[in-house]
Amino acid sequence: MSFLDECKLELLEEQLPKSVCCRRALAQGLLFCADTTGGVFSLTVPGGEIGKRVGEFLTDQLRTEVREQPFRRVGRDYVTLTLFSRQTLARLQRADMSDLPLPTLLGFDCDGCLRAFLGGVFIATASVTDPQKDYHMEFSCRTASAAQRLAVLWGEVATPPNTVRRAGGVSLYYRNSAAMEDVFSYLYARRALFALMNQKIERDIRNGENRATNCVAKNIQKAVDAAGTQLAAIRKLRGSPAWEQLSEALRETAELRLQNEDATLSELALLHEPPITKSGLNHRLKKLLELAEQDE
Repeated sequence: MSFLDECKLELLEEQLPKSVCCRRALAQGLLFCADTTGGVFSLTVPGGEIGKRVGEFLTDQLRTEVREQPFRRVGRDYVTLTLFSRQTLARLQRADMSDLPLPTLLGFDCDGCLRAFLGGVFIATASVTDPQKDYHMEFSCRTASAAQRLAVLWGEVATPPNTVRRAGGVSLYYRNSAAMEDVFSYLYARRALFALMNQKIERDIRNGENRATNCVAKNIQKAVDAAGTQLAAIRKLRGSPAWEQLSEALRETAELRLQNEDATLSELALLHEPPITKSGLNHRLKKLLELAEQDE
């Protein structure tokens, strides 16, 4: 089951309201962005358990027949639910034509009504990318006015969403984990919230490990390149009269580098008799490079 399906099932199982007003608000949220062509509601939700629970809830809440039409798209099961509810349709149409606050127009009677309504909007319209891959949450709306209404509500209870025009209408979206956490926290979707936070922690750890690995790899490559340059310079000096003119200290360093091609600077410094500092070794190697350049 996808991360999105688990989020929606959590709202349908654990956060399904019990009060009459909140259940009415949930139904209105489910249908708020539904197609109403011909005066009939039509909404598409994931198939399986989600479609079954949404259909049963709307049937029970609105006392109406809900027709189900399952179909498959891009390897996933969906179901289109079709129903008629004159009272709900009239209420949503009035809300679409009025400038009054949406909670007032839809008759929210308690603080839980707004949460139930937005939970219904989430179930019916939300798409969420698996947080293992990316942070993206989007709500698809039929009209710009519906999107504007929802943007105001989300901005009051969580992070204000961004808006983008799509082929099928207008969408609200979030592109960061903090905003998604705000939404899940407000909806009391605790399992989804904890799953998102855990994935975020794992992702941050993985990114940190990758950065550390890349840093080590770069340092290793840098050391290998430097050793190669040093060896080429020393071999050049060894085949020229300049070799005999090297000081005893420089010749010791040159011989040790030739005998220990893969040694790190720290290891090479300890091989000297007596051991020298890494800084002293760097000074000698730099001098050897300068002499090789002068011998050209």
